[in-house]
Amino acid sequence: MTPDEFTQREFTQRIIQSPRPSIVVFGITEERTTRDTVQAAREFATGTTYRVHVIDIGHSAELAEEFLIMASPTIVVIHQGTPVAQATGSQSVEEIARLTAGAAQ
Repeated sequence: MTPDEFTQREFTQRIIQSPRPSIVVFGITEERTTRDTVQAAREFATGTTYRVHVIDIGHSAELAEEFLIMASPTIVVIHQGTPVAQATGSQSVEEIARLTAGAAQ
């Protein structure tokens, strides 16, 4: 799994300003819980309008700080430029579906 590498400006342009909702997984990509959560997020996103992004908090500390990420993994759902949901810890497909229930699909 290769994490996305964004500058703050790129993150804003590609995720915050995107018309499509995003599931952003912040984590340490070498950790199994992060890998499992990314796999579940990608499985959930198949057939939806969601895009999945992976941010390695070890390489993108400024983005992790901006979203107050305190644990790995943490999922942030972003829709229309706003974080609309957040969860910490390993997440299943079903848990991600519940997390995204309030955002556009």
